[in-house]
Amino acid sequence: MAKKSKILANERRKQTVARYASRRAALTYGPWPTAENFPGSPRRPGDQ
Repeated sequence: MAKKSKILANERRKQTVARYASRRAALTYGPWPTAENFPGSPRRPGDQ
């Protein structure tokens, strides 16, 4: 049973992290983040 609660806690933590990441992206890049806006993804041609 301990293992199951550990897994559930991990899932909750992942959901929280995803929520904060999307909120941070919305604050940084505007309400509609696209793949281009995230660090580590290919930029639009012409962006330096």
